[in-house]
Amino acid sequence: MPLEGDPCRSGTARICARGFDRAYEVLYGVRLDDVDVEVVSWRTAAHGGAKQRAISVTLDSKPGVARTRRQVHFRGRDMAVDVYDRRSLARDQRIAGPVLIEERETTIYVLAGWAVTVHADGSLIATSGARGASRMDGIELEIMWGNLISIVSEQAKALQRIAFSPIVREAGDLATALFDTEARMVAQAITGTPGHINSLGAAAKNMLTAIPPSGFSRAMC
Repeated sequence: MPLEGDPCRSGTARICARGFDRAYEVLYGVRLDDVDVEVVSWRTAAHGGAKQRAISVTLDSKPGVARTRRQVHFRGRDMAVDVYDRRSLARDQRIAGPVLIEERETTIYVLAGWAVTVHADGSLIATSGARGASRMDGIELEIMWGNLISIVSEQAKALQRIAFSPIVREAGDLATALFDTEARMVAQAITGTPGHINSLGAAAKNMLTAIPPSGFSRAMC
């Protein structure tokens, strides 16, 4: 039974009772005047304007420079590496590792032999070095794997924070994952159910069939 105007105004309870009696009589052909009406649930909806909002990233025109150097411990030794603020990076800027790139949510460590390039949408594209570069050892692999797991775990936590359903928010009935450009699953969050994880794989393949990676935008991600 919809309510018109402000439901908090005086007399709303009487209006609800009369409205319920009318609706009940239309539906069942009888009125239950001697039975109190019990409100089981309320449903509210808020509607805002239809203004379109474009999601865009403004990158600096000048390539960013390292704001400091920091000692890191890697492969059994300490070494000094440059530290960049991600917000200062410019479009198409290329930074070779080893280097740290910091932002509010996380810190990215770029290994030696790798480099990152800043995409037009602000993403960092990591590429390996020259041919013949050594493969990642166990420590490097663990660092890379930890970064991937942290990404999908943050995605899952974000979904749980904004979810309306207690099934998602409290029971964690969801799944998040990272895929490469061929729809191969690279990492999945610890929080997740097999049904969601399996369907994600099929969904990624179907999505790339309909929308190739070149058609993606930051607003879609």
